[in-house]
Amino acid sequence: ALSGPNQNACVNKDLIELNGAVEGTESHLWGTMVSGIFDANGANLVTTYEPSEADVDQGSVTLYLLAEGTGNCPSSTDSLYITFDALPVIVTQANVESCVTSDEVALASNVSGAASVLWESIGGGTFSPNGAVQDVVYLPTSGEIASGDATVTLSAISGNACGTISESVLISFREPAIVNAGVDMVACATDGVVTLSGAVTGDGYGGQWSTNAFGTFGPAATQLDADYTFANNDILI
Repeated sequence: ALSGPNQNACVNKDLIELNGAVEGTESHLWGTMVSGIFDANGANLVTTYEPSEADVDQGSVTLYLLAEGTGNCPSSTDSLYITFDALPVIVTQANVESCVTSDEVALASNVSGAASVLWESIGGGTFSPNGAVQDVVYLPTSGEIASGDATVTLSAISGNACGTISESVLISFREPAIVNAGVDMVACATDGVVTLSGAVTGDGYGGQWSTNAFGTFGPAATQLDADYTFANNDILI
């Protein structure tokens, strides 16, 4: 019986291909001591094996090919050892925002279980110090900034049977906020309340009122046309 060479398989591989051979007999059978499943119940020399969760959890499995003896010739068994390789893990930001006035975007990541990493750009920007380190600064092209976004990809090369996995990061370029609190106001001390008229322009920004005095904003400081209610100490100022 010849079960074939030992194999490495990724932990996410559904089926493992087997290519056995026997000599001197037509009676043969694949088997295992655990709970995986052979196609055709292991009756075919060329077949597939579906590993069980127990196989993967223990990190390896041994498969056996039995060639049954004939006449006075004893049976023969050959084993094949399968090692399950772990997938790399990528932790990075899915979305990053940057101002259109900045020509650098810092990108941080945490990659484990990989032999190497590689940042790549769809739009032609470059990476500093280079694309082969985990934490980089991305230098977008003027075209990417003008279009409003850029997509970059971080790949983790496992160096084993799991190959390469990748995660994409979307960089959105936003216009800077422009804040206008309105014209200066003069109020009578007996008014008690003044209505504000603020404005915020830019790409999706909100505003929030604040004061170095003691009054309050209503109904909320985040409302641009909020009412400001004087405190007694405001009037004394």
